[in-house]
Amino acid sequence: MVVYVEYVFLDNFIIDLMLIVLARKSLKLQIKKGFAVLSATLGGIFAVIMPILKLSIALSFTFKMPIGLAIVFASGKFKNVKEFIKCFYLFLFFTFSLGGVITAFFWGLGLSFDPINYSYGSQIPLFLILILVFITYLFICKIIKEIYKRRNITSFLLKCQLQLCGKTFEFLGFLDSGNSLYYKETESPIILCSQKVGDKIKSDGGFSNGVFDVVSISTVAGKSVVPIYKIEKILIYNGSSPNILYNVMLGVIKGGFSSGEEYDLLLSPLVIEV
Repeated sequence: MVVYVEYVFLDNFIIDLMLIVLARKSLKLQIKKGFAVLSATLGGIFAVIMPILKLSIALSFTFKMPIGLAIVFASGKFKNVKEFIKCFYLFLFFTFSLGGVITAFFWGLGLSFDPINYSYGSQIPLFLILILVFITYLFICKIIKEIYKRRNITSFLLKCQLQLCGKTFEFLGFLDSGNSLYYKETESPIILCSQKVGDKIKSDGGFSNGVFDVVSISTVAGKSVVPIYKIEKILIYNGSSPNILYNVMLGVIKGGFSSGEEYDLLLSPLVIEV
């Protein structure tokens, strides 16, 4: 196999740069360009030296561990050793993930590739490899964002139990700090549900007493008139003991929430303060 030094360095520099950014981004650590470039440069230099030493696969793999530690250490500051170890493990995880994609790509096309040293022949243009790496990088970044988005949503999800017209309904509510709606006449907090949830309550007889009143609300889509219903009782669970409220209204909005149906109700912080 012919090894082109400049290709090996450039490939590994870009790959290590993306890997260290992914690892630090996963832990929400600060990413400084200078440290990231230094870290990736070390990875590129080691990648050039390793094939020259002509080590066995076992020795090459063994040397990868301290090299990985050096790359992660040079990537920036850490609060403590535990945070550094976490970053190192994530770096290894993303290394194997990205290496697996590249290996599968090369071997699938019948091209020669050394998965230990990330070196290859000249059968394929360099820019195609970089495109493959970049696409994989974007895909992993998207997964990381979705994970943190779901974690942020989950921390504000509360189990709710509503009683309307003698019927009991259980839903998942999202505590939205931006929902400060209340019914002025009775100073009742207003929680919102989607049309789909409203239809379910209606079909089960929860709205048999009819609409209590209508209110005008403002959303990102503009102003709209929303029918509200009087809730006999609502239990909001934050742990094992519920917060029981009687003076709460339920508004049914047209359409749904932009949450992928991860929750059914949009709670007001007023229901926590009551």
